[in-house]
Amino acid sequence: MWDREILARRLLDAEDAAPDDIHEHLTRLFPGHAGTAALYLVEHEYLHTPVARS
Repeated sequence: MWDREILARRLLDAEDAAPDDIHEHLTRLFPGHAGTAALYLVEHEYLHTPVARS
């Protein structure tokens, strides 16, 4: 759920979205690389907003 919310914010400017809507948007933006793009977007969020402080 956390990752879905990150992707919804980054891709759709929404607090949350259905997984199918996110997948469709990723596929349209990054044909053939939707899964990899999603991983990069989520990782980028984690790098800038760590879950736990060091």
